[in-house]
Amino acid sequence: MQNAEQYRSDASGASSDGTSALFPPFLTPSGNLRIPSSLPYFPARERGEASEPEVRNSDSDDDREGEGDSPAVILGMQMLEAARKTTIQPSQNYAPDETTDTRTSALCIPPPAPLPAPTHLLELKFTACGETLLVPIHEGLWANKSRFLSHLDGNASPAPAILREGQLRIIPLPIIRHSLPFRTVWPVLYQYIHVGSTAAVLQDLLTFPVPPSPLSSDPADVQQHQVGAVVARIERIRRLWLDVVALEADTDIALWDAMDRAWNVLLTELKEGLHGSPTREEPSLSEGELRTT
Repeated sequence: MQNAEQYRSDASGASSDGTSALFPPFLTPSGNLRIPSSLPYFPARERGEASEPEVRNSDSDDDREGEGDSPAVILGMQMLEAARKTTIQPSQNYAPDETTDTRTSALCIPPPAPLPAPTHLLELKFTACGETLLVPIHEGLWANKSRFLSHLDGNASPAPAILREGQLRIIPLPIIRHSLPFRTVWPVLYQYIHVGSTAAVLQDLLTFPVPPSPLSSDPADVQQHQVGAVVARIERIRRLWLDVVALEADTDIALWDAMDRAWNVLLTELKEGLHGSPTREEPSLSEGELRTT
């Protein structure tokens, strides 16, 4: 168990403003926009540690029509539902000498049977915004997805229930602390870890609705296809890349492939948008980067 007073620093090199030496922001100090022409490999792949995922994506292109989800996908979906239906008790239920930063466990109302009860709470600190989030997790799943969590015992049972107020079951779950760069893309990674759907990741990255600019006279649906919105979606891929690396879940080749597909589609759309925009300079490919001003 980690020191309850400290968050483990993420492996992506991200600082409090969300920058990273591994995958730096697109906007340079001089005001130029520099976007790599290809998505960087995950560090684990560069080290030769990446592998195909154990759970085959049930909605991949080569699935036979009518084929049901695999048992592993079904279990992941059950764990996702169970995590969402677990209620974490507010801080006033703890001893006076315990604080948010010092307590090593939290009381939770587990999900209704037969959903599997979570075994831990993952407390995430997002360095780009300074917010924290408590997430119920099942160690049997997460220990296989993240090197950071691989020390957990995948065969351990949930904590014993404590009877409170008659039939109300409350379980104490140990807290594991970690830090990630970006909260905005965390839901994408959280769902992928449970169900392994690359199609869902690809759809989110390609179609995520970017808030329309109040300074533009164009309709909101038109703005979704303009250069600014496309750049925002490409930035979303960068943020997901950094979160994956920080969680030490970067051995999944299928996830990188889905992100790479989205990257190439959006980069093509960006180039076409720049060529068709009379107010911007033509893009130039130099040293593997798309540079605009």
